[in-house]
Amino acid sequence: MPRTQSLLSLLEAGFSDEELRTLLAEALLALDKAGLDALCSRLGEDTATTLRTMLSRLDDHPGERPAVSLDRIGQEWEEAWSAWDGIIEASGDQHGDFVEQENHWEPPCLDLYAIANGLDEVAGRLLPFVQHASDLEEAADFDLLAKVDEDLGNIGAGLPEWFGDVELGDVVGPRLTELVLRWEWHRGSKGTTPFAILDRIRRAECDSEGWTLDREALRGFVSRLPEAAQQEILRGLVEHGRMAHWAGVLTDAHSTWFPVYRELAQRWHPPVYLALCRDGISSDWSLAVPVLEDILARRAFAEADGVAASALDALLYLTCAARNGGTRGTACSWISRASGTAPDRMSQSPDSWTCWPASQRGGGTRRGPKCWTARPSSCSTGIDGTGLRCISTRSRTGATPAWPIASSGSGRRRSPGAVLPRGAETSPSDGCR
Repeated sequence: MPRTQSLLSLLEAGFSDEELRTLLAEALLALDKAGLDALCSRLGEDTATTLRTMLSRLDDHPGERPAVSLDRIGQEWEEAWSAWDGIIEASGDQHGDFVEQENHWEPPCLDLYAIANGLDEVAGRLLPFVQHASDLEEAADFDLLAKVDEDLGNIGAGLPEWFGDVELGDVVGPRLTELVLRWEWHRGSKGTTPFAILDRIRRAECDSEGWTLDREALRGFVSRLPEAAQQEILRGLVEHGRMAHWAGVLTDAHSTWFPVYRELAQRWHPPVYLALCRDGISSDWSLAVPVLEDILARRAFAEADGVAASALDALLYLTCAARNGGTRGTACSWISRASGTAPDRMSQSPDSWTCWPASQRGGGTRRGPKCWTARPSSCSTGIDGTGLRCISTRSRTGATPAWPIASSGSGRRRSPGAVLPRGAETSPSDGCR
């Protein structure tokens, strides 16, 4: 279309951007039906359809989301993924925007919080395009889950070895979780069962470098599914719950997937729900409430004492000492619930002890990055200024000093447990996996 290109060149050279916008709008509004038909006949089918839809909504539905052509969607799709790739690449630059060092004597840290926010923002831009995936050439056969998994594994790639391992933890935010779930749902909507879709995601999560979906976003997505889909997912979880990639997350009250299993069981299979609550009391005392309510309803009062005792143990975290041969009251360990972890094993030495987290994220015990410090005898602050959680051990004869452990505070992720010898600062720790 030589004349079209020549006219465009003249318009771009002769008018400002604002004048061109006004000129285009006024020219379209001046067209009668015959003129619009003539114009549309010269355009591509999708462009013509989008233009007609826009003009028809102009007066009748002014508040509706504007019609968007496939070319425009494709352009925004490419721009969003370009921004995503830029974040992943920048995470490997030790002098880039995602590396922080507050004081010159402290080691630099990879700011996973900022990376997570950036990726989540890009995911929000991509969400509106899920429904158009099958119409875009760029997305027709696109495996979004595989790309997300690969790219998350490349976060920090290229950093010097002394930065240590990158622990992804909660790098997947709510919008990125929603994007993965909706994309996989759209991709597998033909001929794939709802459970098979979630099973594929869980396998990828389990085999990953340590990322997990956002807990609340996952629960909300499943809760909005049709009832038949929810029931099918529950059947799949019950049937396959002992498989390696499901076993840990379906029994740990602090895992990402536990709320999904709990709510589905509560709605569709009460016996499974009560059994799940009974088994989970040791990691979350509040799960004893529905169990005790059921006991009272059945008037099986003989069972109540054991359930209540288990709930009290969980509330006070008394199981840590008992697992090491101690007795209740010998070493009652306390840890902030805000950290989302509970002691699983502790040495009995008053001068130095280690606590491994019982909580699991996505099937593997969480490890923290090498980016925190702590001082004994007080709850001192970490290098980013956030307060550290504290554990203390108590006995019938008195209390030992409170030892600080690393916080899961905002920004960089930290190990939920560490060896803290008396009188010495801690060094960066891998935690345990």
